[in-house]
Amino acid sequence: MSRTWDALRSIAIVCVLLGAAVSPIGAASPDSDLNHDANPAHPHNAFIHDSEHANATTESNTTAAEPGILELYPNTYRHGNEGEFLVVSITDEGNWTVRDNTVSLPLPKNHSGPIAISPDPTVARTLTDVPVIDAPDGFRLSQGGETIRLEQNGSIIDEVTYGRAPEGSRWVKSADPHWVPIGLNLRSAAPTGSATITTFVLPDSPEAAIEPIESATDRVYVGGYTLSSERVATAIIDAHERDVDVRVVLEGEPVGGISDRQAAVLDRLIENGVDVQVIEGEKRRFAFHHPKYAVVDDRAIVLTENWKPSGTGGNASRGWGVVVDSPETAEELAAVFRHDGGWEDTTSWEQYRTRIETTDQRPAVGDYPTNHRPQQTDGANVTVLTAPGNAENAVIDRIEAADSRVEVIQPSIDGPDQAFTDAALRAAERGVSVRILVSDAWYDIDQNRALAEELNGYAADRELSFEMRVDESGDHYRRIHAKGVIADDTVILGSMNWNDNAAQNNREVAVAINSSDAAAYYRGVFDSDFEQQSDDSFEYQRVGLVVLVGAVATITLVAARKRLTFAE
Repeated sequence: MSRTWDALRSIAIVCVLLGAAVSPIGAASPDSDLNHDANPAHPHNAFIHDSEHANATTESNTTAAEPGILELYPNTYRHGNEGEFLVVSITDEGNWTVRDNTVSLPLPKNHSGPIAISPDPTVARTLTDVPVIDAPDGFRLSQGGETIRLEQNGSIIDEVTYGRAPEGSRWVKSADPHWVPIGLNLRSAAPTGSATITTFVLPDSPEAAIEPIESATDRVYVGGYTLSSERVATAIIDAHERDVDVRVVLEGEPVGGISDRQAAVLDRLIENGVDVQVIEGEKRRFAFHHPKYAVVDDRAIVLTENWKPSGTGGNASRGWGVVVDSPETAEELAAVFRHDGGWEDTTSWEQYRTRIETTDQRPAVGDYPTNHRPQQTDGANVTVLTAPGNAENAVIDRIEAADSRVEVIQPSIDGPDQAFTDAALRAAERGVSVRILVSDAWYDIDQNRALAEELNGYAADRELSFEMRVDESGDHYRRIHAKGVIADDTVILGSMNWNDNAAQNNREVAVAINSSDAAAYYRGVFDSDFEQQSDDSFEYQRVGLVVLVGAVATITLVAARKRLTFAE
């Protein structure tokens, strides 16, 4: 499809959007999945303990060596906040006491380690493995905020003051931010050692993400935002018919809704006996379940792209991917998959299907050349990253550690003050060469061009080695959808967009790969994309779209960006 036609279609879509009083913005681009902005009031899930989650921040809290207040759970979904509790750790003998604003509770003298206190201990014991004691009459955690103190022999050892508690969230001492959805165990970054990896990009090599599934013998766990690829569905069904343990977990409420095509694909999976779960509802732990990965036997596939024609189908997007041949990496992602797919906010597709209406979204049908073939590399050191929890800090730390160069590819970036952008600018200020490439998709182009102008002007004034370009993709792919960073010899790729919502509220999965060969591979792709020049059809699209849509779309999209980030 020519870019001229893309421009005309985009203009028509904007007109439809402007004419619809309550039209979901996600439906604007038939080939795009769109992603919500941060919503601090988003409801979360009721907590069920995850006994498999050995790498959970909350579990490390409950074995803390230092005395202190570890968790507060004041605002549950249950009637009267039944089951509320707090967790403290005490480490030596003494008269230990927990106080709120009105009541004092002495703790057992013969106890050492974490202990939970609840006015509803029977319920609380179903929510935590920490020993639970009964709180006295009148001891309750206020939803509206209060101060909790842990005292030893009358001296204050720890004190926590909190404001209004978000419903369905618990306060966790070691988390940042402290309020964490009930049912979400935050993970630490997980180094999984040296591995053989296969690096690839899309749309060049769509087979690279699917062939491992086609040869699976033991297990296939697919985690995703959307899944509408017939080829992926066929590979999953064939694996199931070979008696492979096959499971799928997806987002149940993607922006723009679930397409007719995706519904048909998921129906087909169910009809063939495949277990498909979706994350949805008011108790959900994530703003969006947004990762793109699979566990296949002892291999892990980590992608920036969705399981759909425009992504893994190779019909549109520039994406990055990697296959990691490592039992340790596979098992870490399998633990993430089990944690995410077995909670109160998951529903079987078969049940969910009866409650929703689907939308008409045309799949991408582009055809692109293979300019960059997959590359196998031995001895790559891999670390699994997840959000919420550790991915944001890991990306910032890698950028801050760079000595020579940083390359970034993203659909869009949320402003100069966003933490990732700030880290990139600070790298340039200390002499690191920084290049950033972002998308020219119609729903991102105005913001991306404005930000590029601002940041490039800032860099020019200070003579920094920094350049941000808005992609003009030409014939190599339709649009940028990759989410990657190359910092010296480390590559980070995965599902996380450069905005606060992705880093703090979505479930995202990424890998950090320390390998000079892998860095050279993705850097070669980046260099090629960064240097591309537009053709005449792009000039038509750029001028026509900006002029015709600028006045109306800017109003629409700027207002919408308070709630939505166009990233998928």
